[in-house]
Amino acid sequence: MRILIVEDEFFIAINVEDVVATLGHEVLGPVGTSEEAREVAAEADIAIVDLQLADGFTGSALADNLGRRKPRWD
Repeated sequence: MRILIVEDEFFIAINVEDVVATLGHEVLGPVGTSEEAREVAAEADIAIVDLQLADGFTGSALADNLGRRKPRWD
């Protein structure tokens, strides 16, 4: 599974990346801004998103935005 990590705190991003990779998943990112997330999101199966990004976006707003761009199969 390709997992996008959206986290603007460097050490948290690296720790999450390590956990995801250790579990055998392909890591996309980490990216630290909503703009970077939107650029990479089409390649991801799912995303782990920070609740409050430094560029002003909230994680829920970004997740909603990313979800509208990707077709749902359920």
